[in-house]
Amino acid sequence: NRVITALGNLNYEPNKLEGIILSQRLEDEIRNYVYASAALNDFSSSEKNEDIIKAMKAEKKLKKEKVFALLSVIYDSFAIQLIRENLESKSAHSQGFAIEIADTVVDELHKKMLLPVFEDLSDIELLNKYKDMFIFKRLSVKDRLIDIINSEYSVTGFYTKAVAIGQLYPYKINSVIRILKTNLVHPNQLVREAAAITLFDKDEELFKEQVNRFAPKMPKLKYLSLKIIKDEHKRSFLILEKLRLLKGFDMFKDIPDEQLSEFAKYSKEETINKNDTLTIDKQNKSELHIPLAGEIVNIDTSEIVEPGTIISTMNNTNTDDLLVLLAKEKTFLLKTNMYLLNNLLVNNIKFAEKYIESI
Repeated sequence: NRVITALGNLNYEPNKLEGIILSQRLEDEIRNYVYASAALNDFSSSEKNEDIIKAMKAEKKLKKEKVFALLSVIYDSFAIQLIRENLESKSAHSQGFAIEIADTVVDELHKKMLLPVFEDLSDIELLNKYKDMFIFKRLSVKDRLIDIINSEYSVTGFYTKAVAIGQLYPYKINSVIRILKTNLVHPNQLVREAAAITLFDKDEELFKEQVNRFAPKMPKLKYLSLKIIKDEHKRSFLILEKLRLLKGFDMFKDIPDEQLSEFAKYSKEETINKNDTLTIDKQNKSELHIPLAGEIVNIDTSEIVEPGTIISTMNNTNTDDLLVLLAKEKTFLLKTNMYLLNNLLVNNIKFAEKYIESI
């Protein structure tokens, strides 16, 4: 997607063969966009589906981003940007103007398939618009969760699959158990952890049996099982819980799940017990800390450091060589670095703006 976006920014003009490939990609992404609406429609009947609904809304937003990225290469990027800006306006006149531009710019080949994406439609309305093009059956919540887990990565990302796995917990049927057992050896760590936690909570003995079965070939699974069994209440140390906590903070809420997953994966966890301190060398400008839960105070200023704050020594004006933080209660933090943070800043303008404002 970054390559496609870069090509659009460079006003790249695809040749005929590339145009055919891009058109197929466009159709695939629109289909994925409609799939997200089908899933959201299936989940709309229950408040218990809040987590997966949030994840699928994020998927739908991401698919729309990809549609616009592809359009910026297939068509004039300036015209597509103009369409997008007017569509995102609150003004009905501007939105109507965007549709008029699209009607002029977009080829007939793409028009029927594309125009509903530009309209402000409910999920059921969108499904009706595409009923002759993409057919998605209405599924039960359980079956839709399973469908998401088994779908291609291009349809639903690993975070969404992990959330779907977690929401299978109430179902006590063999097909669900099989899915959990299978995903214990999933190549993606986030999915693997979600399956491990869910299976452990459903059936601890079966979980241990599966770990012993796979451990000789997957040592990391054994390590994961030890973390879960040691203290099932301390799951902020697992990627999925780190991710959920980060997404709960305004600073991080708009970052795409996959990018934030990588950030959580490579950031290390820290724990400060009540009345203990964390000392940070101010000369180490690359080191960052993010409190996830608990309460810590900056001893220099006596100010409480709110959870979700990115603690950096770069903007600290105190002349002391050390920054000392005192835990008022048991506090969990992520220890990360500027390299990981820069990856988020480069790809997320809103996040970059919030970060600059915070420092």
